Amino acid sequence: MPRQIPASRRPEHHIASFALRCDPQHLGTLRPILAALSGASIEAEDAATGKIVMVMEAPDERAITATLSHIQVLPGVAHAALVYQHILTPEDPAPTEGSQP
Repeated sequence: MPRQIPASRRPEHHIASFALRCDPQHLGTLRPILAALSGASIEAEDAATGKIVMVMEAPDERAITATLSHIQVLPGVAHAALVYQHILTPEDPAPTEGSQP
């Protein structure tokens, strides 16, 4: 009989999105800092209002939390919030073409 791995030790893949509200005058400085964050990318931006949407992929929840905490204290960031988080595990069925989550 195959040995079962405890749920707490199974590999996971986390996908999260953040909504940021920044001072538009700081966007030039913030863009490269945000773009350099491991596993994160800027997916949408409104330069006039300073709104940014980011997506991040990470191996665990701690990485998501640490990155969000780091973003929240960057100069020029007025507000940063976790909007969405999804956890994929090896037990999740593989998506098929045209399927909806």
